[in-house]
Amino acid sequence: MHSYRCSSCGAPAYSAANPSTVGACPRCSGPLRLESEQSGRDAARTAAWGHLSDVVAARRTVAADDATRSIVGRLARRHPSGGVAIERAAILADGADSTAVVAWVMAHGGQPEAPAVSVRRGIHSPPLDDPAGAPPLRYVMPAGSLN
Repeated sequence: MHSYRCSSCGAPAYSAANPSTVGACPRCSGPLRLESEQSGRDAARTAAWGHLSDVVAARRTVAADDATRSIVGRLARRHPSGGVAIERAAILADGADSTAVVAWVMAHGGQPEAPAVSVRRGIHSPPLDDPAGAPPLRYVMPAGSLN
């Protein structure tokens, strides 16, 4: 049994016929080139391991996504907008990877709630040059985003 690979699409092909009588690729009709038996096995192993690692990575991603979704579902409270709100303090106190939780919330439609603007000025008011870079107190997610 001889192993061939298409030069055009890279599809594998196998034949017991003499290499000089082998036709075109069954997939794209491109020219076939003879591969050594060992390189064909190595390519098959590499492809199998590559596929396996993709499956494992996808399962890890799904598992991490489910874990983060359960954390957010546990910490979320109703918001007057119809969605849910997650307090930043609750995210930090939960002990989970807070940056991953905030990134998940933002990726699923969550928005940082705008801080209340103080109109009073006095000794206990925030300074005028206070940067707006302070982290938000809570994140608001639209209705149905946790389903």
